[in-house]
Amino acid sequence: WGIRRITRLQRATMKALRQASDALQERIASFFRRLSTSIAARPVKTIWICVAVTLCCSVGWVRFSDEDDAQKFLTPQDSRAIRDREFVDDRFEDSPSVSQVFLNRRGDGANVLTKEALLEVFDLHDRILGIQARRTDGYDTRTCALVYWRAQGELPCQREGILAYWDYNRSKLEEDDDVVATVNAGGVDCCSPKSRVLDVSAALAKIRRDGDGRVVAAGAMRLAYYLRQELHRRSRQDPDVDRLERNFDATVRRRDLPSFERPLPLTPAGTEDNVAAAFDFDRLIVTVAFVTISVYAYLATTTRRREHPNKQRGVLGLLAVGCVALAIAAAWGVCFACGVELSPLGTIAAFLVLGIGLDDSFVIVGGIDDDKFATDVEGIIERKDRDDALDAVVSQRIVEAMGLAGPSILTTSATDACAFLAGSYTRIPAISNFCVFAAASVLADFALQCTLFVALLVLTHRRKLRRAVEKLEARVDDERTEDEPTREEAKVVVSPMTPTSWFGRVYAKYVLSTMGMCFVLATTATITTLGAVGSAQVDMEFDYHWFYTDGVGSNYVPRVDRFQRKWFPAQGAGEDSSSSFGLYTKNADYFEERASMQRLIDRFAALSFVRAESFVDSNWFSSHERWLATANLTVDDSDSYLASVRTFLETDEGRSFSSKIVFDGDTGAISATQIDTSWERPPSTRKSIDWMRTSRRRAKDAAPTLRPVVYATVFVWIEGLAIITAETVRSLAIASSVVIVILIALLGDVAVAALVGAFVVSICLCVYGSVYWYGDHINFISAFFIIIAVGLGTDAPAHVAHAYIHAPPVLTSGKTRATYALDKLGSSVWRGGLSTLCGVLVVGLAKTYVFETFFWYLTTIMVLSLWFGLAVAPVTLALVGPCLYSTTPSSANQEAPTSPIDGSTPALSEEPASA
Repeated sequence: WGIRRITRLQRATMKALRQASDALQERIASFFRRLSTSIAARPVKTIWICVAVTLCCSVGWVRFSDEDDAQKFLTPQDSRAIRDREFVDDRFEDSPSVSQVFLNRRGDGANVLTKEALLEVFDLHDRILGIQARRTDGYDTRTCALVYWRAQGELPCQREGILAYWDYNRSKLEEDDDVVATVNAGGVDCCSPKSRVLDVSAALAKIRRDGDGRVVAAGAMRLAYYLRQELHRRSRQDPDVDRLERNFDATVRRRDLPSFERPLPLTPAGTEDNVAAAFDFDRLIVTVAFVTISVYAYLATTTRRREHPNKQRGVLGLLAVGCVALAIAAAWGVCFACGVELSPLGTIAAFLVLGIGLDDSFVIVGGIDDDKFATDVEGIIERKDRDDALDAVVSQRIVEAMGLAGPSILTTSATDACAFLAGSYTRIPAISNFCVFAAASVLADFALQCTLFVALLVLTHRRKLRRAVEKLEARVDDERTEDEPTREEAKVVVSPMTPTSWFGRVYAKYVLSTMGMCFVLATTATITTLGAVGSAQVDMEFDYHWFYTDGVGSNYVPRVDRFQRKWFPAQGAGEDSSSSFGLYTKNADYFEERASMQRLIDRFAALSFVRAESFVDSNWFSSHERWLATANLTVDDSDSYLASVRTFLETDEGRSFSSKIVFDGDTGAISATQIDTSWERPPSTRKSIDWMRTSRRRAKDAAPTLRPVVYATVFVWIEGLAIITAETVRSLAIASSVVIVILIALLGDVAVAALVGAFVVSICLCVYGSVYWYGDHINFISAFFIIIAVGLGTDAPAHVAHAYIHAPPVLTSGKTRATYALDKLGSSVWRGGLSTLCGVLVVGLAKTYVFETFFWYLTTIMVLSLWFGLAVAPVTLALVGPCLYSTTPSSANQEAPTSPIDGSTPALSEEPASA
């Protein structure tokens, strides 16, 4: 009894939902009929209104704003790392920019540890110090004015390299009789900002040692120069340093050293030039892709069969591209007016919207029944008021087309826009802003497709009919050509139940056969299984070295980067120096917190991934405590402790820490301190995340009253990667749920909506799994394409499902309804998907990681969307889809329209199953 009651309740719910959907569909169809009727009566006026509204919306471009800083558009701006960076930037001066040069000895087995070779290195060193950006600002002053070692007196210049063994003094090298012995003797590094101890592994590579471990030869070396920066707080750039680094690159590359191969420079400015040039090249490729899509749109709307002159609408393809371009201009103008910033990923939004817009255009054009063209021409000729008859025919055909296409493109546009809007609720600015731009563009495109493009279609269809009428009038029946219809042929009416397209006549026959269904289901199960397996294996990883590109500006950068990562993996600079981290403390009474400070240092040094020797004895606090003990000084209160710290910073032992302690300008108390630490290289991104969280937790537990901060620039990226998987899954869940709700409302059938939702989830699963099979990783870029898979993967299955549900009631089997859906929209869906694929294939020539990823994932999304829309959806609906639906007036009028000429109604097929 309980089961029967639940079944009756389900049936009643489904019936009510279907009736509500029928009423909604009738209202939607009625709206599109009224809209298209109004547009058909005043097409020119409609065009002017649409253009005027578009121009008004485009005024927002005056507030155009873009963001090129990857840290700002690829990482969450509300993260703890961003707050910590603001704390550090406000209290401590900017980190230096590091210019490096790598020298590789000519020939295998050659040795750089010879006096001759080292003197050549001195020549290069002197040349570098002579580089200037302004008359009084060069490498000699920028490297010797770092606040790291600010003191009253002579400032050591901040450099690293083998020349430190001779204190960067040529005379000492010339007087040295055994340079190899000097290197093995070690000593104090006068100038390195990292350590006072000379480290041979930081200066040399390809080292050969004897049985006692002593260095006997080396094949490569590295020099590094630390430039003081004064970064602009918004752009994070120092123009003077940029000019110096570009001069550095040019000077080093022009220098020829007899004992070495060509010197290899590596500077932040050079890497930025390389990345920028690669993106410029890829933007050119994307422009070519836009042109390719436009050409395809023209060819796709041009017939290959002369017997259908009404199909020769190639100009409509170009007009459709123009409509999409206007929609993008208007939507982006509104976004800019609202303060949304454009990131480099915005180009992809325009690309995707062009594909979506052309898909809508193809569906609208495909809604015009080509087989009625000859009948319309003959009917117009038989009427005396031919102009009125022509207008009536055009209006009727446009109303029929929009009655069929309008609800369908409304469904796909609504799901696309809502999926993109759902994807915008993410903490990654680039993905959020992209989704906002894409959603606005989809809505604007839908509005212009239903108004501007329909008005253009009215004018072109009217022109085609008028030309056909004029030709038929001027021709005698016995003089007609083979491709022109006779009056008897014009009266032949093709039943609307008879498939007319290749997808309905040929493709449906094979794909809906028993063997075809088995093949589709087996292939789909295999693809989905591979996606699930890949999804379980995919891991997180992001490396900005992926953006370095061969064959573009500063094309030596990738080669130098590979050389550094192979021979000097622990000597990165700037953001690559992921082993250098800062331990900061905030304002407190450091006299009262001396025990807490010592506990913080001890517990932090006890972490397995922290190199304790790098800071335990060389931090300001421990050095100050040793100085107090050595000087036999005692401090009894906070004031005497502060006075001792100030005195310590004026001594030789404390001068190097003058930039590590910040005093409050009003009270004179210590407001912030810095301790530099070194960590081991993390083996993976997940390990980096674990270490970041562990270090923060350990520091907080050790000294909560000091409010410690553990920060490095790389934390900004790591914290973004830490949430990227959760953000991706969350956005997919929200977008998929919203799409299913909209499909239920617009399709009116929970089962069909659930099927389409399952198709979308399967597409997302396969795209997610493809990350593993492509050898890629989850990161800010790949997650972006996974999120947009919801919107792009919905279109094709939703179009087919909508046509299936609203098939004529006389089609009573799932297979005939699926055949009808393929016949009506198969060609339009295929052309819409192929238009995007044509452009994506061109993007395959791109060089940067972003657009290479764009090529692979968007190709995957579009292929899966077409597969699920044109193969899986018809087969699944034919097998398990509902077969009978209540007949609504809209569906009846749509499938059995009366002729605008004679009022007759075409007969339905007596054997619908034969379809």
